[in-house]
Amino acid sequence: MIQKIKITVVCMLMALLSKIVSAQNPCGTPDVLSFGSITTYNSADVSWNAIAGATAYNVEYRVRNIGAAYSSPAAASSNSFTITNLSPSTNYEFIVQSVCGTDTSSYSSSGWFTTPANGANAALTRGPYMTSATKNSIIIQWNTDINCNSEIHFGTNAGNLNQVVSVAGSRTHHDVQLNNLLPNTKYYYSIGVIGTSIQGTTSNYFYTAPEDNDTIPLKFWVTGDFGTGTSAQTAVRNSFANFTAGQKINGWLWLGDNAYTNGLDQEYQNKVFNVYPNQFKNIPLFPALGNHDYAQSGYQSSAALGTNFPYFDIFDLPQASGTEKYYSVNYGNVHLIALDSYGSYNAVNSAMYNWLEADLSNNTKQWTIVYFHHPPYSKGSHDSDNSTELVDMRNNIIPLLESNGVDLVLSGHSHAYERSFFIKGHYGNEASFNSGFKVQPGGGPYSKTTRTGEGTVYVVCGVSGQTSATTSGFPHNAMYYSSATELGSLVLEIGQTSLTSKFVTSNETIADQFTITKQSSVINSVSSQNAENKSATFNVYPNPAKDQFNVVANGFNERSFELNIYNLFGQVILKKSIEAANKNDVIRINKSEMNNCASGMYFISLSDVKNTITKQIVLE
Repeated sequence: MIQKIKITVVCMLMALLSKIVSAQNPCGTPDVLSFGSITTYNSADVSWNAIAGATAYNVEYRVRNIGAAYSSPAAASSNSFTITNLSPSTNYEFIVQSVCGTDTSSYSSSGWFTTPANGANAALTRGPYMTSATKNSIIIQWNTDINCNSEIHFGTNAGNLNQVVSVAGSRTHHDVQLNNLLPNTKYYYSIGVIGTSIQGTTSNYFYTAPEDNDTIPLKFWVTGDFGTGTSAQTAVRNSFANFTAGQKINGWLWLGDNAYTNGLDQEYQNKVFNVYPNQFKNIPLFPALGNHDYAQSGYQSSAALGTNFPYFDIFDLPQASGTEKYYSVNYGNVHLIALDSYGSYNAVNSAMYNWLEADLSNNTKQWTIVYFHHPPYSKGSHDSDNSTELVDMRNNIIPLLESNGVDLVLSGHSHAYERSFFIKGHYGNEASFNSGFKVQPGGGPYSKTTRTGEGTVYVVCGVSGQTSATTSGFPHNAMYYSSATELGSLVLEIGQTSLTSKFVTSNETIADQFTITKQSSVINSVSSQNAENKSATFNVYPNPAKDQFNVVANGFNERSFELNIYNLFGQVILKKSIEAANKNDVIRINKSEMNNCASGMYFISLSDVKNTITKQIVLE
């Protein structure tokens, strides 16, 4: 009896002690997290803060705000839990109770979340369209009518899209980057949600950029002031499509004023995305800003403008400059630079100016093309003599471009087509322009003897969706060809030694065309070689020459060496093996040996096993 009393007393004391300890260290109530939106339509990962001493947690949930009963408690071993078998597009709330041995806490206040719609039922509302194309990557974008995750299937065979990139998360605007791609390769793709394709045909494809300095031919489409939603816009589109049918197009350059009148998202939808569905599927974009793309903030102001505009939400652009407002891209042997021509950026020592100066100094590409909205030379619907941004671009930015050998400058804004002579150094009003600013006369072809040689062509192409009345003084004196009535766009064809621009009208005719030629990268490489024998050289006279000229070689190490003559396209038009020791032997070349080639600039190269020397000659 006494033993039983002792046991009972001990048990009572232990129970009392347990209650005292429990009172001192109660099982804490969790604080749950409200998630707002969950990434999958039929499950949710929920969590809460961990409670000291808790061995488990009870989780209950229900549909929110309809008075439904909570589910039976589900046990969780840690401070997170996956709730399954949910319905899409539904608001839920959940509560959590901590379990500390035999003790439990009160239930938490409720957390809540919303499941997205079933992505398999998503409908495409925009795109696909592509930006930021490089030799190894590209960004593909599209919009859906409901929130869902993202997935792209892609491959080099349209019938076998054997590579997949999936992105969790719920969104209506999708942008997915594909990486580790092969250069100069055609890829097919489809877009959708995880496990389901929404859109994909054999028209969905893109080409990656070539290897750096690869000299394969490239082709770009250029449009300016195009998003008008008019029959003029569709006529230019159709003309381009017919003119380039079956051809590979590497990229699409936009010169600004892409969506009239205010650059609103719905204007981009109606006047851009709805107009070019076929082009968007397979031509990567390289856009620039125009004043109408900034119009919501009063675009006439030259004060600093932010990025709170649809343009910056719609396009995922390179940001190596620190902003999407201006950027550069290397594409094969071409360096593309898109600028923002507002006064906030076009001043000397502005952020864009300093970035541009560094970018140009690091550029090693054979061809450099710069494009922006406000033209430095124009007498179209805007006058470059008195429009602030136009004047500032001419005074501040153009000297920097010309000093770095930029080949082609493209603009819009004026609703006319205007194409300059091959010029340099004119930064004043139109009246001050004279023939002294022409590096080479006429309409082309123009030639450069070095990668950054002198001379630039300026083109205004603001007629891809409309034309307008001209200003006083049209055409501008710097222009070789001007038209205020022809709608059209540009097709740029770029090779190893030539850049050709064609103004293709809405009637599928070429109204204007010019070519810039430049000695090939092969010749550039040969010219820059250091001869093994520093004394090896040769002279050419007379230079310029008419019917014949003489070559005198000195200091070559071999009795026999090779003489080659190249044209500006890098093609060999004469090859001769010469027997001439290290003495002043005269090699006479008759023009007839060069197939009576046309007048112009050529290159002569003398080579032996240790030396290669190249010089220029002009034939009259």
